[in-house]
Parts: sequence; C-alpha cells; structure tokens
Amino acid sequence: MSNDPFVEHLEQLQDVFREYEFFFVLGAPKSGTTWLQKALNAHSQVVCVGEGHFVDKFVSLVGPALKQYFDHQAVVARNVYEGNAGYRHDRQASIEFLAKAFVLDAFARLERPAGTRWVGDKTPANVEHLGSLYRLFPDAKFINIVRDGRDTLVSTFKHAERVMRANGHKEDLAGFLLEKTGNYTNRWARSLEVAETFSREHPGSLHTLRYEDLKNDFAATLGRALTFLGADVNEDEIGRCETESSFKKLSGGRDVGQEDPNAFVRKGIVGDWRANLNEQHLEIFNAQGARWLAHYGYE
Repeated sequence: MSNDPFVEHLEQLQDVFREYEFFFVLGAPKSGTTWLQKALNAHSQVVCVGEGHFVDKFVSLVGPALKQYFDHQAVVARNVYEGNAGYRHDRQASIEFLAKAFVLDAFARLERPAGTRWVGDKTPANVEHLGSLYRLFPDAKFINIVRDGRDTLVSTFKHAERVMRANGHKEDLAGFLLEKTGNYTNRWARSLEVAETFSREHPGSLHTLRYEDLKNDFAATLGRALTFLGADVNEDEIGRCETESSFKKLSGGRDVGQEDPNAFVRKGIVGDWRANLNEQHLEIFNAQGARWLAHYGYE
C-alpha cells in the first residue's frame, strides 16, 4: 500500500465500494424511520446509521459552488482563450463524483463489525432525492416506511412543541400548528407520491412497509425488509432486532403509551391522532391526504 495519504484513503473507499452492499432508509418525517434504522442496525450483518443528509445538504451546497467555479472558467475560456478552453469540465459528472466519494467516505469511517454485508443510511429526506441517490448508487436498495399521515401530523406537532418550549418561544402554539397543517400534510403526501413513482420506474429497487404493520407483527414485517436486502432471517436475529429497537429500550425504560412530551421517543402508539386532532386539522388533512389513506389501507 502506498504511503501517500490520498492514495491510502482512495483505496479505503474502493474497499468499501467493493465489499459492501448499500441501502437507504426513507420516509416522511415522523413516520418511524429512526425506529426502523435502530431495528436494522441491530442485525449482525447490517450497519445502518442516521442521518447523513448526503443529497439534501451536502450536494445542495456543493452544486452551487461548482456552478460558480464553472461559470468563472467559462469566462476565462471566452476572454483569454477565445473559447478554446484547455480543460473539459463536466459539471454534473463532477458533482456526482464528489457526492459519491463523500458518501463512501462517510461509510468508510463507520464501525463495521466482522460479518457486516450491508451498510445503510437513514435520512427521511432521502425520499425527496430518490432519483439522485439511484444515479449515484444504481445497485443500492431503498426501504420506505409509511405511517398514517394523521399520526405523523400529531408527532410533528409534538416535536415542534418540544423544540419551541426548549427554545423559550411563547407564541400561540395552537395557531402556529394549525397554520402549518397544510404544509405538513403536503410533505407527507408528496413523499408517498415520489416513492410510488420511483417504485414503478425502478421495479425491485424499493421496498415499502407500514409503521402499523411493524407494530402489529414486528417479526414478519421486518423479516420481509431483511429478505428484500438479502440478509439472514432467523429467530435469533429478529429477536435481537426487536429487543434493541423496542420502545422501552429507545425511551430509556418507559412502556408503550407512557408519554414524555419532552422526549424524541414520545409515546409509541398507533392512532394517537384521534385524541389530538380537531375537525379543522382533519378537514385540512383530508383535502390532500384522504386518497393516500385509502391507498395504503387506512380507514
């Protein structure tokens, strides 16, 4: 191996690229992506970490910087070399190269125990950038978790309330959240539409599971996701995944339904919307979300 740090690092990235299969967990915010990440990460053959925000943050910043550079080079070529530039840059190829190298670098720095075969990232916003991730990693697999949009709305409300309390904001929370209901609903519906479109365009690349099914039958539901990846599915593996991702474990000892409004892992139940959404919320939600509730079998 070379003593040049650059060459050594490049070889590490190549080793990661050759040795592991990659996947990405995605879903609308507050749909259970963190729970699913923890469950997958407990499998002996899987490392799943969150949240990389590789496309929505890194690429979104690198892209404009490269555009500025290439625009400058175009001016140099025009004004100095009369249009005959020496370099032949490809902006899109450069962005994709840097993005792919950045993701591989992130994966290379993870702790990967012996026996690891799959390495994945959980970022809810991955659902908004499925096309970009697919171009970077056409052999990767994608796991999409769907949750009743009304429960995601409640979880989003509670999360916003927690953050605003922590930051000392005193404004009208109820009014603020009612005003945001349409935006939150649109984000949920949009994520489902994007995932459905991607699944049709790339058969076999995306597996969708429901939060409620993971609650009702963890073993079968997670087992199908693991089978989709190609990982081993047996009683020991599933049992460990269930224990390590249980509400009691993630909440620090609380039982399901025992709410802590100041915790990220808040309550862990299905159907909490019935006690938290009023008619105004539901009217706004149904205008955009009713067809998706029906599509995924929600009442």
